[in-house]
Amino acid sequence: MNLKPVWIVQSLDDGFFLMPLNGDVGYTQWLSEAGLFEDKQAAIDTAVDLLDGQFSVYAHYVMAD
Repeated sequence: MNLKPVWIVQSLDDGFFLMPLNGDVGYTQWLSEAGLFEDKQAAIDTAVDLLDGQFSVYAHYVMAD
């Protein structure tokens, strides 16, 4: 089994996760709909740009292609 890390961003202010939405970024309350970033720094940069408050970036693992 070959796994690779991906990164998920969650706002600590409201608990919502960032997700892709029509070529932009949206918000969801569901982890299963959260966007998966392949680069940790890209996840952090996106969170800094879009979230006014505190956030967490979580590592998850998915099957590699």
